[in-house]
Amino acid sequence: MSAYPQQSDATKARLWNLRTGSFAVINRSATAIGRSAENDMIMSSDSAISRQHALILFLRDSFYVEDLGSLNGTYLNGRALSGRMPLKTGDHIALGMTVFMFQGPSIQQPVSLHSQTQDFPVSPAANRQASARLAT
Repeated sequence: MSAYPQQSDATKARLWNLRTGSFAVINRSATAIGRSAENDMIMSSDSAISRQHALILFLRDSFYVEDLGSLNGTYLNGRALSGRMPLKTGDHIALGMTVFMFQGPSIQQPVSLHSQTQDFPVSPAANRQASARLAT
């Protein structure tokens, strides 16, 4: 559980899992993502995600994503993150084999989960695991 304060409804955002169609509400000033039970979003089913993988931050009326030194990296719209990067509605965040689409708080209706899902390459870890599955 995070020690960070919760946000008001006006500043809540969502991370849509493009594989499952499920979503997580981002309602804290910092949301930790990783396989460890210490995270706010626990991704234990994806072995390519590090124990402490990434952080979604809400600072000065904007959302940001930051990699926490993960082994396989965090990708924003197909590009490896270096430092903290701002998020906007429709951005794709790839961690291991999992790809999320960010939906900012200003959107009233959910963005289509199928919009632009093929526009961005997946992470190298996802390519390796997909290739290994096809080979068997």
